[in-house]
Amino acid sequence: MGKLLKYEFRKSMGINIALLALTALYEIYILIGAYFRNDAILMSRLIVLFGLAGVATVAVIVLTTIKTYKKDITTNRGYMLFLTPNSGYKILGSKLLELLIVVLVGGAIFTSLMVLNTKLLCDLDIQEGTLFVELSALSYVAFSSKPVEVTLLILSILVWIVDVVALACASASISATLLNGRKFSGVASVGIFIAIYVAVGKIFQLAGLHVSIDMLVSVDKYITVIIVHAVVAAIFYYVSSWLIQNKLSI
Repeated sequence: MGKLLKYEFRKSMGINIALLALTALYEIYILIGAYFRNDAILMSRLIVLFGLAGVATVAVIVLTTIKTYKKDITTNRGYMLFLTPNSGYKILGSKLLELLIVVLVGGAIFTSLMVLNTKLLCDLDIQEGTLFVELSALSYVAFSSKPVEVTLLILSILVWIVDVVALACASASISATLLNGRKFSGVASVGIFIAIYVAVGKIFQLAGLHVSIDMLVSVDKYITVIIVHAVVAAIFYYVSSWLIQNKLSI
């Protein structure tokens, strides 16, 4: 599985380096502004946009993973991959593990930079009552006063991301196996994804197990949410792996 993991990292290296370079350039711009003590309101807006850029970066990584997986099971590129002595479980497992590592490392980088940026902003002479300033100051207080809750929140979001990707892979696997050669199989896979996601999300919401960014949520609740989402992701992973292992024909 180690070779498969290296293969996945090589495939995603280009987009990951590009995203890291853009992040570095944005952070340098913010640091220059903080050094010259530019307008605090403008700085706070830049920092909020930096946080949104982090969300967009994760979305790009997730979509790239799903797109790569779909190509692996529906095009000639995947033919050589499935000729190797590796099971479908290892192939999909290496892809999800690579996603987990990249998002975890990227999330740690963005979180650290957000803490640094909000600390720099709080050190400036800022005008109280400004929405962007208050949001930035609030995020710094949350990170510094409730590190356990913030860490569990980040982990719950990370597990939720893996959950969504595993579901997307399962939907793509159904399209490539059970619906192979059928008309509108691609559209059907999207429909399957949406239907299952909405249904599972509704169950989570009714059970009070959906991912929440509320800092008042207890530690036990966060741990329960993480465990439940991890189990659901494992189910989607097993279904998808079993399909490509036993039903896939490239």
